[in-house]
Amino acid sequence: MLLLVFHVKEDCYAIDSINVKEVIPLLNLQSISKAPEYVAGLLNYRGTSVPVIDLCQFLKGKQCNQYYNSRIIIVNYISNSGTALLGLIAENVTDVLRQESSELKSSGVKLDTSPFLGKIVLKEDGMIQTIELDKLLTNELAKLLFT
Repeated sequence: MLLLVFHVKEDCYAIDSINVKEVIPLLNLQSISKAPEYVAGLLNYRGTSVPVIDLCQFLKGKQCNQYYNSRIIIVNYISNSGTALLGLIAENVTDVLRQESSELKSSGVKLDTSPFLGKIVLKEDGMIQTIELDKLLTNELAKLLFT
């Protein structure tokens, strides 16, 4: 499996690249009035309106910094109602990692508030937490963003 690695503040995360459509630079977004703070806005992606989530705000409560290597990751999000495009803002989106599925380890922690946290990759210099995209959004948030 090929993982796209990125940072959310000081923590390292990864998603399966099979879900990634494209990684693009930070662009201006159309704001969405009264949306939760972590909904960064809407992106015009090749003529399609795509909702964008700020992963730093979503996971840490602080906006992602606009570093040179901060990016919007366009993913195919699969929900009960089908597949839709979703943008994810993250910091330091510069790496891919080839990892056998069998080498991913359970973190030993399962939080009801974070069902999207998947297995971890143990590296000499730290851990990489995987994110299960299909569990990232609550049903309510998915309805808000994709109706």
